Amino acid sequence: MENRSQSHKKFDPIPIRTDEINKPILDVAYKVYTPLGPDFFESVDKTCLIDELKSLGSNVETQGSFPVVFKGITNSSDLRIDLLDEKCATVGIMTVENIISSYTAQLPTSMKLTNINEGLLINFNIIH
Repeated sequence: MENRSQSHKKFDPIPIRTDEINKPILDVAYKVYTPLGPDFFESVDKTCLIDELKSLGSNVETQGSFPVVFKGITNSSDLRIDLLDEKCATVGIMTVENIISSYTAQLPTSMKLTNINEGLLINFNIIH
């Protein structure tokens, strides 16, 4: 019989820098979501999240447009990011019943093209 401690995969602790960047965003998302609940449009959730982050002094950019450069050529189709916080974290905001692979593919793409190592995908359509 396998030992209980051996049956669970161990993960490295979250780096302090990651926690410093992401925790305030997650705290604000929870603070916004709790009174609103899951029944609002994505634009409402996003606006409330942005307003709350700004009220706390965060430097937040919304719908940031980043040029896509391939082989030294700038592509005319810019990458759109829902929210960029302090140029340290990209945040994808959605209100969907099921997260499909195209949603989860957007975040790593945004992180790669902006050269930002932190990213959050927040779905406001859940019940907690």
